[in-house]
Amino acid sequence: MHGGTPGYAREGRVYPGGGFGGDIDDAVRGNPEAESHARAYRAGMIGGFVATLAGVASTIGGGTLYFDSAGQPENERNKTAEAMGGVLALSGIAAYVAGVVLFANAQPHLWDAINIHNDSVYDPGLPPRPYGPYAPTPYGPNAPGWAPYGPNAPGAPTPYGPSAPAAPPSGPNAPAPSVPSAPVR
Repeated sequence: MHGGTPGYAREGRVYPGGGFGGDIDDAVRGNPEAESHARAYRAGMIGGFVATLAGVASTIGGGTLYFDSAGQPENERNKTAEAMGGVLALSGIAAYVAGVVLFANAQPHLWDAINIHNDSVYDPGLPPRPYGPYAPTPYGPNAPGWAPYGPNAPGAPTPYGPSAPAAPPSGPNAPAPSVPSAPVR
């Protein structure tokens, strides 16, 4: 938020946001897919605003026309005005609903534009992110609380008897421990 309205920050510059997206196009410039989502957001917001406003005006005007004619005595009614008023009122309701749908479908494009742009930015201080949804596997050496089990588990009792591992040779005549070689490149 910047001054009570949404704002978009990029490379130290704040791009003002507004009801129709503000400068979202400039904030995501350089990524064609993010720019496409920014244009879709702006078009959906403007189209939704216009359709909603036209729907309200048409509903009020059509309702006024319908009820003005319907309030007259039977022999003075204007059937054409009454029919036009009903059609205008119903089409206004339909335009209002279409505007609300456009508003609702535009919002995800804003977040898609921001997320797609942010995912495409390279930050040398961070390792590359895995592609797609990622969660560590529930089992394995990197899982939380993972520890080996069995005879090699930490704190497991040392086996005695014929299955006990042989102690490494020690003393003056013991062979030198082997040093692992460098990996092959």
